[in-house]
Amino acid sequence: MLRLAIKKILRKRSFKDYKRIGNQLSKAVNATFRPTVDKRRILLIVGCQRSGTSMLRAVFGKDPMTKIFAEKSVLSSDDKIYNIRLNAINKLNEQLESYNYPLLVLKPLVESQYTTSLLDEIPNSKAIWLYRHYVGVAYSNLKKFGMQNSINNLRPIAKGEMDNWRSENLAPETVALVKKYFSEDMNPYDGAALFWYVRNSLFFQQELQDNEKVMLLNYEDLTTQPEKKVQSVYNFMQFPYPNKAIAGLIHENKKAKLLDRSVFSPVITELCEAMFQQLKHQELLIQTKQYHDAK
Repeated sequence: MLRLAIKKILRKRSFKDYKRIGNQLSKAVNATFRPTVDKRRILLIVGCQRSGTSMLRAVFGKDPMTKIFAEKSVLSSDDKIYNIRLNAINKLNEQLESYNYPLLVLKPLVESQYTTSLLDEIPNSKAIWLYRHYVGVAYSNLKKFGMQNSINNLRPIAKGEMDNWRSENLAPETVALVKKYFSEDMNPYDGAALFWYVRNSLFFQQELQDNEKVMLLNYEDLTTQPEKKVQSVYNFMQFPYPNKAIAGLIHENKKAKLLDRSVFSPVITELCEAMFQQLKHQELLIQTKQYHDAK
């Protein structure tokens, strides 16, 4: 198995990028000789889209002890339409058990509404709920997916399309809030911010603040204190921290501070700002509790 993996890597003839080849070889070695299933750890990166989840997953991608999965992967192979919904739990667990890595990292953002269930049903799993200020998320969302995307995200909720991941497992008051403000011609920035509110409300709705398997992590803190925050993630996972270089690809987005906030209506601004402050406060409470528990 190892010999085939090495041949496959060298066949690419990418000799200019020795670091990448070395990393691939290291992963191949780990996949061959490393741990038993009962010692494996599984990390779920969840939260709202455009909150830095891909960046955090990429950090783990530099660790030769890990195997990372994108939203579209073999773990969502049964979703024949979008290839983003996780396979049924029995099949998913069988697939995860087939990978002989000490740490498996998944990013099932469209399953964030089922974080509690996933943690209960996937052995040795924990979750990072990554959150970012709604202004940055809204701008990033509309820039990547188009100005109509926020309307498309809210429509299924407003229309009660229960077979859509956006509508699943939402509290009645959250659905009522979307119906109150949604319209086909609404301000797209308000729409993106409101969708951010909906997705992050799921953190509290599932009472994840009381779940010891969940870590709440702020994107802005991650980008301004990368080494400290990445190391805290590894501590949370009770997994060996490789070295400070692993956080090297994380950089602060200084342009985010210059984004025009006047594009959001006062009512949506007040709503989302309250949610953001609630998340920040809860993160501090969780960190304080973990600190005292560790003493």
